[in-house]
Amino acid sequence: MQSILSMHQLFFIVVLLFIGMHHTTALQCYSCSYDIPSCNDPFNSSATGVTTVSSNTSCWKIKGFSMGMTVAVRGTGNSGNDTIDCTNNGCNARTQASITAILCCCNTDFCNTAMSMNMNIAIVLAAIILTRLQH
Repeated sequence: MQSILSMHQLFFIVVLLFIGMHHTTALQCYSCSYDIPSCNDPFNSSATGVTTVSSNTSCWKIKGFSMGMTVAVRGTGNSGNDTIDCTNNGCNARTQASITAILCCCNTDFCNTAMSMNMNIAIVLAAIILTRLQH
């Protein structure tokens, strides 16, 4: 007759099962579009239109400046068909025509809240000056 497992044996089996399991959690990011006023700065994460999404890669924020207007968009590194290159943490500015965009990438939960996200203020100033010079 086969004996029933003792409490010690059962505990040992459960411990072995958990040792073999890897618990992973996805990165949590804010997501919102330029047409949501609370997506811009100052950011209001609890406003209507701002959602929380999971990412396996990164969170990002893009802030655009053109002709006196400022817009912001927030999302994840795996946002649908969007191709946002967030291979490095930090911010990069690009200017084309009269539009300056600053892309900031990060990889901690809800890190795409602040404008700077560890951004060098010189990048922002340079982007604004370049925009002004092109007018």
